[in-house]
Amino acid sequence: KYPEQAHARELLANLYAANDDRAAAIAELKALIKDQPARNSAYLTLARLYYQQGKVELIEGLYLAGLKEVPENSRLRLSLAEFYQLQEQYQNAIDTYEVLLKDNPDSLVIKNNLASLIMDYFNNPKTIVRATELAVDLAATENPAFLDTAGWVQYQQGNYPQAVSLLAAAIGLGGEGAIYHYHLGMAYYKSDMKAQAKEQLVLALADEKIDFVGKDEARSTYNQL
Repeated sequence: KYPEQAHARELLANLYAANDDRAAAIAELKALIKDQPARNSAYLTLARLYYQQGKVELIEGLYLAGLKEVPENSRLRLSLAEFYQLQEQYQNAIDTYEVLLKDNPDSLVIKNNLASLIMDYFNNPKTIVRATELAVDLAATENPAFLDTAGWVQYQQGNYPQAVSLLAAAIGLGGEGAIYHYHLGMAYYKSDMKAQAKEQLVLALADEKIDFVGKDEARSTYNQL
């Protein structure tokens, strides 16, 4: 009765997908996007279906098509940045986050992700200045991921006591995972707190299957200890 009812059409597409009829789900979403090209949620749902089907090569074009229709849509642009990051297209991810930050200058999530990418993949004296600017607001939170980023920025600057304080706080507030222990372990190591460094690096390297940026350095430093 109401063929223009976008929400019902999205629900129908999700129902098709839940019943393992992804072809019908994709067809419904494509038709919806054609009729209502500014419907950003349809792009996000279709991208998820493409990912599930292994059609990763279609996702970038889909997000860009959506942003052409609604260039101010931060959710679509954030999804594009995250997609680039997953595909290891780090420069594209950074460029996309920079555009996002101009439109959302107070977003701590964007600042955190951008600073982390800069330090992990484009680490040099000039870029660390940019990461430091981004991390100023992160240090004033109680978010473990934000504190970890802020602490790692201090580490990169050689401010090891400040780094230890922030990185220990990140773990104390619930930060979990090898990267947290690696960062704190290195900060302890540079602070000549060798026993604490060894303890943290053991935790970082506990699961051989887990990979992270800096794993080789973590292993090398542990071996020295």
